[in-house]
Amino acid sequence: MSDRNVSTNDAVTAAIVQPAANERAERGEGTSKLRKKRSFITPQVEERFLRHVTRAQDFFLSSKPQEAINEAVQALKINPTAHLFALMGAIMEQRGDMNRAADFRLLQAFMARDKQLWYELIDEFLGQNMFYRATTCLRRLAQLETDSQM
Repeated sequence: MSDRNVSTNDAVTAAIVQPAANERAERGEGTSKLRKKRSFITPQVEERFLRHVTRAQDFFLSSKPQEAINEAVQALKINPTAHLFALMGAIMEQRGDMNRAADFRLLQAFMARDKQLWYELIDEFLGQNMFYRATTCLRRLAQLETDSQM
């Protein structure tokens, strides 16, 4: 893997770690057992977000990937979620762009904090000889395991 790919992956990882920590704080993880609902600035913003998500899903199911990407990107600008990154991964996979699909799956896993997803990604990436990505998954999974033992 080239140094350019390594630095790009490191930048993606760094860009996700802090927002994921902020999202955990919003959900109340680490501060209490209660989960706080994500709040939008206004009901109109929430409505716009949901409209973009719905359109993105509809376009994806209608095999219109470019329109789906456009709507998903608009929704991501409002509220980045694991669900949207999963959708973007599926869209990229549908288009045959497996590298970008893998990147979006990583973003999904960072947002979701789901150990099972990390195991699935390790298996997927090793099967595709994407060793750097598999190593990233192993590191993150080890961190999640350590956090859950505390």
